[in-house]
Amino acid sequence: LLRAQKGVLVRRVEPTSACADFLKAGDVIMSFDGTPVANDGTVPFRAKEHERISFSYLISCKYNDETAKVRVLRAQDRKEVTLEVPLGGLTRPVPVHIKGKLPSYFICGGMVFTRVTVPYLRSEYGKEYEYDAPVKLLDRMMNSMCKRNDEQVVVLGQVLASELTLGYEDIVNCEVLKFNNKPVLNLPHLAEMVDTCTERYMTFDLQHATVVVLDTEKVREASPGILAAHGIQSERSADLAALKGASKANKPKRKADTGPSAAKADGKVKKPTGAARKARAGRRGLASK
Repeated sequence: LLRAQKGVLVRRVEPTSACADFLKAGDVIMSFDGTPVANDGTVPFRAKEHERISFSYLISCKYNDETAKVRVLRAQDRKEVTLEVPLGGLTRPVPVHIKGKLPSYFICGGMVFTRVTVPYLRSEYGKEYEYDAPVKLLDRMMNSMCKRNDEQVVVLGQVLASELTLGYEDIVNCEVLKFNNKPVLNLPHLAEMVDTCTERYMTFDLQHATVVVLDTEKVREASPGILAAHGIQSERSADLAALKGASKANKPKRKADTGPSAAKADGKVKKPTGAARKARAGRRGLASK
């Protein structure tokens, strides 16, 4: 910066924020809606008292879907530009609330998967969850960014007692990173991958280098009994059940094969009609002549 230039450095930009296409890491915000921003990140508050306040105060005066004129010094070419930046919310990996909805869950072979939210952490660890919850989950809540709007933090919340899950009972609230070497984007994505799994084993990669491996056939055989033993009516929450039903309804139906191969597969051979028999007889007569 030159001596006459002042502003605050943009350290990072949330990929899901409204300004992701306008601001870049390394830019310097010099003014917001015409109000200069000092090097300490403050703006004038009350001129008579010569008071100053953080420039985030100007942002708080705006509503979602509004825009602001931001004077920026570009990091690459060191040129000052004025941008019309939209303002709006962003997707948090650990949402503060779930808007009155019931929590989502998915049970596979006695393993209970769920999405991490602040209400979930509060229900698991009490009002002091910020001190008692696992450090990894707190770090995801406070410091991590979502790369997609549908990204979620999925954890293996608990393991129900059964012969299938012997040795895994101590796993509690451990984040699920991959399923069969495929990254887990969210809870519906994990449920879909489990439902469509055709491999012999189901492999869940968790945090702390923890790996859970279950036999696919045994999981599907034992799951109904595990649910019944623990008094659980459904293997998944209502929202996931609705998504599963919708995906089945949207699948295109295969057209029935009416060719000769289909007739053979059914074990039925269609008898030729009268016209077809006459045509065959005519061809045979010509061949004998």
